[in-house]
Amino acid sequence: MSAEAARRVSERPRLIVDCAGGDHGVVVAVPAALRFAPQVDLILVGDKAAIARFPLPQTGVRVVHAPENASMDAGIRKLLRSTSVTAQGRCLSLLQSGAGDVLVSAADTSALLILARHELGALPGIDRPAITKQLIGKAGSFWMADLGANVRCTPQLLVQFAQMGVVAARTFSGIERPRVALLNIGTEASKGLARLHRAGEALALLPDASYVGFVEGSALFDNQADVIVCEGFVGNVALKAIEGTAGMARHLMGEALGSLPVWQRPLLWALRSALTQLGERLDTGRYNGAPILGLNHTVIKSHGAAGVDAFAFALQRGIDAISLALPSTLASGLNIDAGAQH
Repeated sequence: MSAEAARRVSERPRLIVDCAGGDHGVVVAVPAALRFAPQVDLILVGDKAAIARFPLPQTGVRVVHAPENASMDAGIRKLLRSTSVTAQGRCLSLLQSGAGDVLVSAADTSALLILARHELGALPGIDRPAITKQLIGKAGSFWMADLGANVRCTPQLLVQFAQMGVVAARTFSGIERPRVALLNIGTEASKGLARLHRAGEALALLPDASYVGFVEGSALFDNQADVIVCEGFVGNVALKAIEGTAGMARHLMGEALGSLPVWQRPLLWALRSALTQLGERLDTGRYNGAPILGLNHTVIKSHGAAGVDAFAFALQRGIDAISLALPSTLASGLNIDAGAQH
């Protein structure tokens, strides 16, 4: 563990919470954040009057008034000029100043990413940060990037995402030489876009990873790779399809159990433990929250439609990320001078 990580572990985690972003804003973010109030220091950023309607503790909670949401509607220039008044801009400014250790936000992905790059900056050698998530497959976990930060990517960007994923898999999953694959419409060498083929040629030269070629969406969970790389548009569609499929599975399971004849229902009691575990594994809210890797500070992106429970899971991801010291750990793994990183 680095000295920076050790320092943060020894202190109370400091969470900056965007209470304006997402589909539900304050009504989700504040109750979720208050679940952690006894153990962490909170900076709640949003509409002060709306936040004050909740029973806030006398200590350990600071409220910053910034009721406006950052929007891409008026263009990038206006977005960047609005950093001092929007909740997301204020959150990032607080993070940059060292007032908090991590930001958790459900704001619009594009707006948040543009502001984060502008306010926090990217690690040297990283042109664009990527939303990176650890997913659970049939034989363990794997890392996937990008999941929505960059809609269309050059081969160079895909290689950078792979490099960050390799560091994550090696550092946090203990895989000495991670297997890397590109998400494509087929596994044949002739399939897919030309830029994927160029990225594959570069990935085959990575010294600290094993490039295994293309993987199809139907095989994401089949333990074919430890790091799966794709453009943000593709990754976001894949992630939401996974979430939708899990939700449909829960629905079908409920229908099937509800349609059991009365004489068979006592069997549910015997199966309650297994059914509970299955229900939890199919609850996508339990996996909410993904770090935007490649920034100089730690930002956790929550699903915009997250409810209180799901947003609380994203906050827990933020707390976990503090002890991991993500930016400095990533910089070290990429052989970047991390002296000025946080």
